[in-house]
This record gives sequence, structure tokens and C-alpha cells, in this order.
Amino acid sequence: MRVVIADDSALLREGLSRLLHESGVEVCETASDAAGLIDAVRRLSPDVAIIDIRMPPTYTHEGAAAAMTMRAEMPSLGILLLSQAVETHFASQLLEQHAEHFGYLLKDRVLDVQTLTDALRTIAAGGTVLDPEIVRHLMRRDTAADPLQLLTDRERDVIALMAEGRSNSAIGERLTVSLKTVESHIANIFSKLGLLGAQDDHRRVLAVLAALKGPSRESRAPEPQPEPSIPPTGRVLATMLMTDVVESTKHAVTRGDKEWTELLERHRVVVRQQLKQHRGREIVTTGDGFLATFNEPAQGVRCAMLIEQRSRALGVEIRIGLHTGEIELMHGDVGGIAVHICARLSSLAGSGEVLVSSTVRDLVTGSGIEFDDRGSHELKGVPDEWRVFAVRS
Repeated sequence: MRVVIADDSALLREGLSRLLHESGVEVCETASDAAGLIDAVRRLSPDVAIIDIRMPPTYTHEGAAAAMTMRAEMPSLGILLLSQAVETHFASQLLEQHAEHFGYLLKDRVLDVQTLTDALRTIAAGGTVLDPEIVRHLMRRDTAADPLQLLTDRERDVIALMAEGRSNSAIGERLTVSLKTVESHIANIFSKLGLLGAQDDHRRVLAVLAALKGPSRESRAPEPQPEPSIPPTGRVLATMLMTDVVESTKHAVTRGDKEWTELLERHRVVVRQQLKQHRGREIVTTGDGFLATFNEPAQGVRCAMLIEQRSRALGVEIRIGLHTGEIELMHGDVGGIAVHICARLSSLAGSGEVLVSSTVRDLVTGSGIEFDDRGSHELKGVPDEWRVFAVRS
């Protein structure tokens, strides 16, 4: 099997190349940006392209957009989005247009090379592999008049594992049931979703698509409008907040998948409660982090302080960055250099720290929020030095 790897991190590219080579996978070429990725795929025709979603120059969704371009040109190309970000807009389009030869895994949840190579082989063979967290985001829809409501809880478990690309026997092992029971559940799923008379492989793909797409737009109840409402596209001034869990992979190994997943879920509940309380808008969720926007910078800073405090009380160490600037609205997603600055501030923060740009510090003057000067820093990919301040707890 031949692959091309695209990621802006040289360390990840080289490390992943070496691991895959040792596992018998030929890495044809690596690329650090979307343009290099597309050029390599066109020249070398690999079996699978491994793509990070956020790449230069804006670090928003260049990788996902490149995947869309390559999918249109080369329908049989295997595409594996391997990222820290949960980006459902492009993922749902790729699934709806061509679910075969597609996968989406979160970096922090790929704990061994075998998981990655198994996913690559499934994708190269025409299958679909999705991280459970991606499945949860894609299935989070209004279910009014939804035929999926006919499925039992166990059948929902089965279809979620089907979405991960698991075989019937692997599903049986995961759920601790017999192969015959799994086959019975799948037959019931096909029947309830009206997927009769087609080949099993095709019906599996259609069943997964039905679960991920949810009810048709006509059958959905009206979705609540955000408060306050914002335009779907255009440039606006906003305060961005980005969180990141410190040493997530280490905790997953130490605590075990089940315990760590449950702890992260409690952490997500805490974050969303604070975002709602402080009128923040959740834009995107990574495997263990959030990107949100606020109209008022002081609300964003206060929200960040409470998220850090309450996450620490759970036993989850996080770091947070905030920046105020113009962002590009793109139908629920955001982009622009301001988002990149916010991400770099988050990565610069230490465990338990909330770092803000001087822009945020200046805007909240008089609010009673206090800061410690952390000096000037170069932020990767951003011109000039930036004055950074830590929120005083």
C-alpha cells in the first residue's frame, strides 16, 4: 500500500513516515501544505492520502478543502483525515458525495500503529472508518420524524461500530455478543431503514450514511436560532477562545480508554455549560478541545477562568488562549489569521494557564480582571512579536 502524508508538523510527518514504513506501508512523499499535497497525489497516485485538516496559511480547513478537490478529481483515492479537529461540515459533504474510501480519525485517540494501519487498509479497500467522536458529532441532529428513532439502543450501538469500519465479528467482540446476534441486529437495521434488495456491502454504507445524515431537511423540526444571531458568511469582529487538554494521550494510556473517555465527556459538559452561561458560541470541537467565539471579550475571559477552574476540579488539566480580531464566517465555521493567533496562544499556555493577547487585555480594561505580563513572544506563522498576558486567578 502506498500513501502520501500531509501535515504542517515536520516532527509528525517524519515520525509517522517511519512508523508506517516499519509496518510495511510505503510512504511515497510527505507535504507540509495543501498545495504540496495535491501536487504529490496528482503525480504519484497513492492508494491513500493522510491529511491534517488545519494547514498553512490560515490553519483552518485547508486540508479538508484539499480533500474535497482530490475527491472530485480521483473518486477512488483513499482519504484519511487525521487531525485534532472535529470538522463536520466538510466531513459530511465527503460522506454524502462518496462514502467509500474515506476515514476520519482524531490524532489523540490513535494510540497504536495497528489502529492506523488497519484503518488505512480498510479505506484502501473501499471501506469507511470514523472515530466514535466524529460519529457522535455527525449524529447530533434533531430526530423528529426520523426513521432512526425506530432503532433500539443496541441497534444504535451496532450502527455506530459499523461507522467505525468494524466487521461483524469485531462488532460481536466489542459488544460481547455472538456473530449470529450481530447479523440479526444488522438485518433489523436494514429492514427498519428500508435498505432491502441491495448487496450487503452497499447496504452497510447506506445504513451508516442514514445514521450520519439524520432526518431529511423537510422532516426536521425548525432549528433554534443562535442568540444573538450572526450572519452565515462575511467578516466580523469577535473574541475567540481555544482550549486544549494537557497531555491527553498520556492520560488516556495511564487511565485507560474507558475511564479517560468518560472523564473527557464530563469535561465537555462543563465547557458547554460555561459557554451557554457566558453567551459563547461553540464553533468546533477537537478530540479534547474547543473553539468558541464571544461578542464581548470580558465574557470570554470570565468563561475561560471558570472552565479552567471546574475542569481542574474534575482532574482535567487544560490550557486556554484568547484573542480578539476579525474572523471569516463560513457557514458555521470560522477562519482567518485571528483564529491562528488564538491557537498559538493556547499552545503557548502552561497547564492551568489562560493566556490572552494584548488586544484582549486592552479591551477589558476597567472590568476588574487582572493580568500578569508574560512578555513578548513570536507566534509560529504570525508576523512580528506579540505581547502576551496571563489571567490572574
